[in-house]
Amino acid sequence: MERLQEVLTQEVVVVEDETAFAELLVNVLSSADESLRLVKLASAEEAIEHVKSGSPDVLLLDIRLPGMTGTEALKVIKQHNEDVVVVMMTAHASLESALDALRHGAFDYIIKPFKAEDVKEVVQQALEYRKSLKDRAELVENLTEMNKKLRDNCERLEEKERELDRQLARKLRQLSALKELTTRLCQELDLGRLLHLVLEEVTQTLEVRDGAIMLLQEKGRSLVVKLVCGFEGRLERGMRLEMSDNPLVNVVTNGQPLLLNDEESGTSESMACVCLRGRNENFGLLCAANRVDQKPLCDKDLELLATIGGAASIALQNISLFEDLRKSYLETLLALVLAAEAKDPYLRGHSERVAKCATWIAREMGLPKEEVREIQYAAILHDIGKIGLRDELLTKDGELTPQEFALIQKHQIVGERIIRPIRFLARVRPIIRHHHERYNGEGFPDHLRGEDIPLGARILKVADAYDALTSHRSYRPSMSGEETCARLTAESGKQFDPRVVEVLLRLIRTEKKKRKGWSPQSMSGDTAGDTADEMSEVEESVEAAEVSS
Repeated sequence: MERLQEVLTQEVVVVEDETAFAELLVNVLSSADESLRLVKLASAEEAIEHVKSGSPDVLLLDIRLPGMTGTEALKVIKQHNEDVVVVMMTAHASLESALDALRHGAFDYIIKPFKAEDVKEVVQQALEYRKSLKDRAELVENLTEMNKKLRDNCERLEEKERELDRQLARKLRQLSALKELTTRLCQELDLGRLLHLVLEEVTQTLEVRDGAIMLLQEKGRSLVVKLVCGFEGRLERGMRLEMSDNPLVNVVTNGQPLLLNDEESGTSESMACVCLRGRNENFGLLCAANRVDQKPLCDKDLELLATIGGAASIALQNISLFEDLRKSYLETLLALVLAAEAKDPYLRGHSERVAKCATWIAREMGLPKEEVREIQYAAILHDIGKIGLRDELLTKDGELTPQEFALIQKHQIVGERIIRPIRFLARVRPIIRHHHERYNGEGFPDHLRGEDIPLGARILKVADAYDALTSHRSYRPSMSGEETCARLTAESGKQFDPRVVEVLLRLIRTEKKKRKGWSPQSMSGDTAGDTADEMSEVEESVEAAEVSS
């Protein structure tokens, strides 16, 4: 009985049309546990409706009922609630009826008349079975919930793993790109190309739409936008920012990186900025803004930008040191050029004018800026070898003897030897060596012919001849523009490359149309300042042109 009391649950329904028999069953069961809720119903239809409206635990169902039989009711009840434990009752037990009841879901059956202990035992087993069904359902529900949580956790872990893999792959790509960038930047000595490399790396590695590089100018008094990608209408190349309370400018002055997002900046921008710093000076700013995926820039992005900025700063420092070294070399060489020109008053300003003319031709021919610069250097330095010639050879009136002319012919070889130790002038050396070669192969020192002569040397030869013909010499007066053009035309294809001659003649015709009274002698006046100023400023002018192109 104690066991029965432990497993008795909420509700047991007695479905019996004989009132006395139903009361007897209720009394037997209530004597076992007064807390048990017992329900009496008189028909199969009432039982079905009761099952539909609730969920009884055990149903004692008589087989013979008025109207629908108990067996028919059993089928319907199981369709509505298969967990209800049904015990069939009958006074006419047969094997066939028992099997039919069990086949349709009955748990057991009771034969009338019955003993109270038998009823209690059957109901006890039914309640235990009902409890096991509830426990199983609860266990299944718990397992289902646990499985769902486990699947959710596995999916989250898998997604986290995939995200970590993506982050790792992205980090590896970034590190690889930074390694390659550092190598490329350390080898780059051209400011314009360097800035393009850095900005391209910023936009690709940080996956941003906007980027900018700003450099300090005017001895640190202003910050100028040198290169920009995006920032439509907000930043433009050449824009100048005054050194004031602008937060971007403050990054340069205090050297601290800056991260601005919507609410902080008061705009829709998400921007990161770092200072480009040398050993003893700050160069400017490197900025990135607005990720392609529209996520705000974070501290990791700022750290990555600082890494790129560090590599860029080293490269800028290298360029600065290289420019100082190059300027020192050029100033030394220029001093030798001026010393050579000082020997002959007729040569004063000659290298400057030749450089102007050669640059003029090279640009008109559409040569790359680096090649134009090399031709400009060669023109400035083409007569540096004359420093080793005796003064009387340079200033002699009348024609030179064959022996004297042989000495003069060696000056371009001497010039090549003078600049040979200077590596950045390696491409200038063949221009100096061959600027006295003739297009027909009758020049010196190596008797090169036609296209075998470096293009820079062919341009320099025409520019050198043009200035020589239009300048006064100790042995003859200067020629007029018409005479000079006629001489160049006559020697085209012999001494001179026809294509170079044609370009110069076209430039002269164009210049005469543009400026009334223009003459060949006015070319030297087109160059502001003396030769020394031009040589010291040539690097800055070329770099400025490259950055602005």
